[in-house]
Amino acid sequence: MKKLNASIRMAAAVVCACAMMIMGVMSPSAVAVEAQRNAADLAADNIDVLSEGTYVVAAAAANQSLMDVSGGSANNGANVQLYHNNGTQAQRWVISKDAAGYLTFTNAQSGKVLDVYGGANRNGANVQQYAANGSPAQRWIAVGTADNFTLHSAINTNLVLDAFGGNLGDNANLQLYTANGSAAQRWSLLPADTKPEAVAKADALAQQYMGTIPEGVYGLAAASGGMLADVRGASTSNGANVQLYRNNGTMAQRWMVTQDAQGYLTFTNLNSGKVLDAAGGVARNGANVQQYDANGTRAQQWIAVGSSSGFTLHSAINVDWVLDIYGGSFANSTNIQLYQANNSAAQRWSLDTSMNMSLPIAQYRLHNAWLGAPTGASQQQADGVRQQFAGGTVYWYESGSTVPSVQQAASELGSELGAPADNITVQTSYGFMKSYANGVIVATSETDDSKTFVLDGGMFAYWQSQGGAAGYLGMPTGAKTAVSRGGINGFSQRFQGGVVYSSAQTGTHSVHGDIKTSFERRGGLETVGFPMSEETGTTRSGVWQHFQNGSIYWRPNRGAFAVLNGFFDRYKSQGYEYGPRGFPVSEEYNDRGHARQDFEHGSYWWNGMPGGTYTHNVQWTPQPNSYTCFPTSGYMSLRTAGINRSPVTGEETTVWNLANRMNITPAGVWNPDFTRGINQFLGTDLYHYTLYPSYDLLRNEILNSYQTGYSPIVVEYERRGGPHPNGHANGTFSHAIVVDSFSTTDGNVQFVDPAPGYGGSAKFWTNLADFRNKYMTWTYDHDAPSIVATR
Repeated sequence: MKKLNASIRMAAAVVCACAMMIMGVMSPSAVAVEAQRNAADLAADNIDVLSEGTYVVAAAAANQSLMDVSGGSANNGANVQLYHNNGTQAQRWVISKDAAGYLTFTNAQSGKVLDVYGGANRNGANVQQYAANGSPAQRWIAVGTADNFTLHSAINTNLVLDAFGGNLGDNANLQLYTANGSAAQRWSLLPADTKPEAVAKADALAQQYMGTIPEGVYGLAAASGGMLADVRGASTSNGANVQLYRNNGTMAQRWMVTQDAQGYLTFTNLNSGKVLDAAGGVARNGANVQQYDANGTRAQQWIAVGSSSGFTLHSAINVDWVLDIYGGSFANSTNIQLYQANNSAAQRWSLDTSMNMSLPIAQYRLHNAWLGAPTGASQQQADGVRQQFAGGTVYWYESGSTVPSVQQAASELGSELGAPADNITVQTSYGFMKSYANGVIVATSETDDSKTFVLDGGMFAYWQSQGGAAGYLGMPTGAKTAVSRGGINGFSQRFQGGVVYSSAQTGTHSVHGDIKTSFERRGGLETVGFPMSEETGTTRSGVWQHFQNGSIYWRPNRGAFAVLNGFFDRYKSQGYEYGPRGFPVSEEYNDRGHARQDFEHGSYWWNGMPGGTYTHNVQWTPQPNSYTCFPTSGYMSLRTAGINRSPVTGEETTVWNLANRMNITPAGVWNPDFTRGINQFLGTDLYHYTLYPSYDLLRNEILNSYQTGYSPIVVEYERRGGPHPNGHANGTFSHAIVVDSFSTTDGNVQFVDPAPGYGGSAKFWTNLADFRNKYMTWTYDHDAPSIVATR
């Protein structure tokens, strides 16, 4: 119900702003912004020049002159200089890299970082160490290669790290200076321990014990049986801890051992592809051992001293330190560290060969984790080795051969696929697969070459980009086939997990999962056209994929549906899934001779709506008191449309949450306050009202509501002594009710009345024209009868 007297409230506001531009002049703040933009671009372009890890930074022209913290100081502001290699931690720098490519150099001794004094943007600005603060003064960009680079400041990329006066001797000061390409500005990274005598000692020991451990895949077993070196939690992350754990047969306990020409060993974890690494590149008692990306430093090089049945593993950083089990405990989860060699049982290791595999198969498995864990040891065969994994069997042919069907298919193709990628053939539950430089051959028969499929060219490149056999596409299940649609010629190829379509005009894209189901349900290529994008995530955990003739949309618990042609043009004009219709909830279908498609909020019809009866199926809700008919009607309209919470605040859709936004008083709510309040709740200008609507406008708004999905609200006026709908009591008042059903045949409408307590029912039918003439053509106050509907 509405209050009996008030004045019309109107408000307007004009906001103006002005700005003044000084042409050709940039303010200091604008210069700073431009400098940071240039730095970000340079950092992104050179993100891979240096790897994270612990190093010494040497003058490229004099690699015994190292970047050094003066006096080994731990203080903020301590000067950074050049000094000859003295083997101290003051010359070790831990390089870290952020996602944008910026480098930070942290001194291993002090924990402070390389910093430009005062953040100065000028020639001669001093370089010091300072506590990390994340400012541009502490961010650097390496341009060049790891053995010959310049170090640009993020303050101004034209300024680089420079040795004052070109002096590369002891105590030469480091500063910023404009890049000039001189030797004073060229740097190189060296392993963290470059003390000549330490390197010579390690090199000699590596040569002496070269071949102690044959290359291959093993478990690294402690002296106490059954306990192996293990990556905690089977992590694949850099820095994941290496510990002792009982043999559980997982790849986290299998290490591929390789040996370089000098005799140094590298241990690569088969689960993660990362290598055994002494954290921080420091040899000291208690230094942690972890896994990390391979970077070729001495922190990742090891020397096995002894024999394959029993050995110690010495660190190439300093061979007096070895791989050690903390506290000599052989319990699960005991940490593995570096410790000075003492010949104890905690430092004795052997090889576990229970799941041994040949090196070529191990290298293949390292890049094909989809194979899973081995289910047995490798077995010799006439022309090589085979090994069974959870995901299939890997064959290594010494001669480079393969199964007869694949061999024949490759011969018929000649040089088209290029040379074999390796000597490996994989057999899965689907068939055999052999990789070549420019493609893959898959065979469902070992001997019949008529049952082979070739994957080459752009299809092969795309398949690899989507994860290959391990990806969602899986193996090809058919040959590449020429296809055409709408003047576009291309190819398609079927896989276990979907179909790939490719053309010069639309690119190469796959169709898979629920979107493939909708694609095929709507007629596939002929109706929907070539895919023109990959699946793309969107609002409310949804996904869309664009095609020549429209798009297919998917949402959890709703499935995928295509919006095509004219319906798609209309959907696009209303903002796609972000617009008032939301996601599609049906495919296009025939409704009484008219094409129709349903959405979360409403429907589209083609060539007009068919005649008949339409309904919103409004769920009746009673108004809580005599003056809340408007917010109660708004509540029913929103809940019928599926709006259970405010998209803006997340608060629940309730009568009182709406009422509070509508400036409700015991006298009621006005039309402007209702539309303002409900739109504020929605965060969009969706509802609008029309005063004294004509019959045609009233009818059109009601019919349009079945396309929008939001039931409209009618405000009607009743007077004492006049007619009253739905058994309302004799009185003078206004009242808000909700439209539910409408018949185009006879023009009758069904309303939902939030206040049937006046004597009527929750829902009632009446003739729309008669209702308008009786209750929507007059008013007793400054507001007026209206229809409130959505756009």
